[in-house]
Amino acid sequence: MPIYEYVCPEGHDRFEKLSPMSKGEAASCPVCGEVSPRVISMFSARVAVGAGVGASSAPMAGGGSSCACGGSGCC
Repeated sequence: MPIYEYVCPEGHDRFEKLSPMSKGEAASCPVCGEVSPRVISMFSARVAVGAGVGASSAPMAGGGSSCACGGSGCC
């Protein structure tokens, strides 16, 4: 079951809820009970250098950073 992110239409905040894929379109806000629409969530994932199919021992471009912007941390 995926975790979906919702935003309260009354401005209380964003919240997450574990819901079946068939019932993930809207959820009740835990603060006020209003029906809240699902929003697009931001997520990140770390991938180890050399992991995956066809990985080589060469370092990653940009100095081996796992950050999408090429910096030493998350952007």
